[in-house]
Amino acid sequence: MQLLKALTLFAIATLGQAFTVKDVHFAFPDTNERGIMVGTINSNSDKLERPIRLDTLDQTIELNFASDARLSQATLLLGLPDIGLEQAIQATLTENQGLLLYRFRIPVNQLSQKLLHAAVNEGKLLTGSVVLAESSDGILSTLFDLELDVNETVAYTKPDRFEAKPEIYHVFRPEPQTVSWAFAQIFSFAIVVATLGLVISWMSAGALTFGSVPHGLNFIYFLAFIGSVMGFEFIFASYYTGTSIFDTLKHAFLLSIPALLLSTKFLRSFGKELH
Repeated sequence: MQLLKALTLFAIATLGQAFTVKDVHFAFPDTNERGIMVGTINSNSDKLERPIRLDTLDQTIELNFASDARLSQATLLLGLPDIGLEQAIQATLTENQGLLLYRFRIPVNQLSQKLLHAAVNEGKLLTGSVVLAESSDGILSTLFDLELDVNETVAYTKPDRFEAKPEIYHVFRPEPQTVSWAFAQIFSFAIVVATLGLVISWMSAGALTFGSVPHGLNFIYFLAFIGSVMGFEFIFASYYTGTSIFDTLKHAFLLSIPALLLSTKFLRSFGKELH
């Protein structure tokens, strides 16, 4: 019996030392309606018996209170806690003669469209709770319900993020199988011009005649020279029609070795004839 009495006294003493805020009251600055005095609240305070009723959305509700200690958190949660839909409103702080005054401003028409739709179109009550905390203690208390009895409706469009978005189909462009058309035309034109210039220069020098066709071993060098030119033309044409750049480089490298050796021998012997 003595133990039970001691525990009861300890609980009462602990309750009496619980963190509290004072001078809690509601104000309606946009109307002539009288404010609502609440007094002192803590985590065990009861909610207002009747909901705060508004007949227009163009109103602002103010919840004011004073605290002896500076709060590390002062947040008002307004919404539908049963479904986890609440809007957080932070308090502003004013210091007056050493007293810390906190104020929550609730512009009703600036609440989220989802909350306004639920309160106006569906007639649901919005619940307001405060979360207050100092360095070593805090308050979590449901203070009031808000009823919006207005003669209007609130449009609400469900955001896309709450719905499954259409599946995205993307077809990647295949890698190009041929060289650029413009590059191929420029390169081909350069080859034709260079070849014609070479033939014309040989003819003007008298080296390219029917009587100047190489004989013997030089004829083999001559055929190798002509074959190497045709081979490089074939390699380029193959690249233009779809051969990969790696195969093109490999074939060009393999052909360049004999072409360089045999063509050099032909041009040396042919150069002597030009002199």
